[in-house]
Amino acid sequence: MTLLVSAFLKDERLLTLLPASLFPKEDQRRDWVTCPSPTCLPSPKRCSLTPLWEGLLQLPLLQGCRCLLGPPLCIPLISHHILLLPHGGEVTHPTQLLTWCRLVPQHQLLTPFLSPHLQDRLSRRRLLGEPPISTRTPLQHLSREWCSQIITFTLLLLSHVAYMQPKANAPSFFMADELRQELINRHLITMAQIDQADMPGVPAEVDSYHSLFPLEPLPPPNRIHKTSNFGYITSCYKAVNNKDDLTYCLRRVHGFRLVNTKCMSLVDTWKKVQHSNIVTLREMFTTKAFGEHSLVFAYDFHAGAETMMSRHFNDPSADGYFTKRKWGQHDGPLPRQHAGLLPESLIWAYIVQLSSALRTIHTAGLACRVMDPSKILITGKTRLHVNCAGIFDVLTYDGSQSNPVALMPQYQQADLISLGKVVLALSCNSLAGIQRENLQKAMELVNINYSSDLKNLILYLLTDQNRLRSVNDIMPMIGARFYTQLDAAQMRNDIIEEDLAKEVQNGRLFRLLAKLGTINERPEFQKDPAWSETGDRYLLKLFRDHLFHQVTEAGTPWIDLSHIVSCLNKLDAGVPEKISLISRDEKSVLVVTYSDLKRCFENTFQELVAAANGQL
Repeated sequence: MTLLVSAFLKDERLLTLLPASLFPKEDQRRDWVTCPSPTCLPSPKRCSLTPLWEGLLQLPLLQGCRCLLGPPLCIPLISHHILLLPHGGEVTHPTQLLTWCRLVPQHQLLTPFLSPHLQDRLSRRRLLGEPPISTRTPLQHLSREWCSQIITFTLLLLSHVAYMQPKANAPSFFMADELRQELINRHLITMAQIDQADMPGVPAEVDSYHSLFPLEPLPPPNRIHKTSNFGYITSCYKAVNNKDDLTYCLRRVHGFRLVNTKCMSLVDTWKKVQHSNIVTLREMFTTKAFGEHSLVFAYDFHAGAETMMSRHFNDPSADGYFTKRKWGQHDGPLPRQHAGLLPESLIWAYIVQLSSALRTIHTAGLACRVMDPSKILITGKTRLHVNCAGIFDVLTYDGSQSNPVALMPQYQQADLISLGKVVLALSCNSLAGIQRENLQKAMELVNINYSSDLKNLILYLLTDQNRLRSVNDIMPMIGARFYTQLDAAQMRNDIIEEDLAKEVQNGRLFRLLAKLGTINERPEFQKDPAWSETGDRYLLKLFRDHLFHQVTEAGTPWIDLSHIVSCLNKLDAGVPEKISLISRDEKSVLVVTYSDLKRCFENTFQELVAAANGQL
């Protein structure tokens, strides 16, 4: 977002500061900075604007806006907010403005919230018996002395990130709600625990893991049918490792006794495979903690992940196009993109990630063997993770073979066929489409709704070739779509980094509040019960009241997050702005600067730290 700063000067001129990048020539810069008197800036309802404000309103930031009440102070911004702050001291860098800013909603312009500095002056006027200034006075009726204290500007935000994000109703001090909710959900899943009395079959500890939590319904104890994926009954748990206190996913294979430990060489190879679209295998071990011989694979835990099967193939009605009909009965209308079928851009995003994962696996001399919708995890909107890698290599290991990787080329060819089936199922939005009797009908659906590149890729993967194929062969079919996915990933990274920058500032303010909380209202220090009520500590107590315990003229609590953030930023920066601190009985008024408060704050906290370390 473009930075726009407007300020009334002492001589009643209006100074507007804009980035130098907007003015390629020096003479243009002088023309824009040389501004008329505020009284010469009319309302657009009465006459035309001066060249300065005609130019300002052409900026993308202000397009569609109009002047209110005449003074440029009242120009609404796209953010629908105005920032008010005292003009105390010279501004030498835009980042200094962040320590002074105060957010004011646009709809409250006629009843403006004055900055803390101006509120202090109002308090002193009341103490001196001077006539008060109504807080409902329109901005244009304030005296020039008061208007010279006010600056308006837009919230600083990286422009390349601002245009990526959907415009919110107001700038936020915090990360986006969608990202925050996603992180909270992941945290809740990571911290989930079970009541051991409700699930006695889940042991309290398995090898070096504890706090087991089932991630999927547990199979009944009397179940004798084995799963179609691995040929064994399996179950999945979340658990915490005793060694590093990290959370992992444990995949248990029921009733399997490991006879030949030579397969550990393949497990060690899998542990070295690192890829953003592969769930990394960390270790494998055997256990009897479940009451029988079990083989357990420990993987990285991706909280909140769901399988591709549950996200895209959980609707029975999607198979309606491939269901058999009686003779003479006509088929219904063909499914279309955005009306029953997935968008092609999403399918290509999946293809890029799955092919990238296969390329890494095949380069390591291994085969995936679990390219199946039930074993592909999805986190977020489109991020894929191939899960359960390496399990088949252990379950089907043949110790009689001299070379355990001799069959890997054959398995790698099967991976490509499995990838083709996954892509075809996604294109049809139905697992029925990959059945042999429905292949022709499925390819007709792909031919009608999707590009020829996608059709050719599916045919190439599903058709037997006379030579060994490689996953690299499909790269020309992906083509420039790879760059689309790369660009989307980098844009996502920029947005997350911007949200992280907000939380960095919030962490800094939290540390300030934590230090302030260790000082205020301390009942005793060094055998002095009045320690927190004297000296520098008394100033910090009054500042705490100024920060959190403000009230309106009617005596109701005045709660404003922007006031708290502004004051804490000023304290952390130690600005020379003065502030009046009033005691609770209103008998004492202390006028200090934020730099004085910062010195008191740091000295007092260091005194506490020294006492905690036994240095006093």
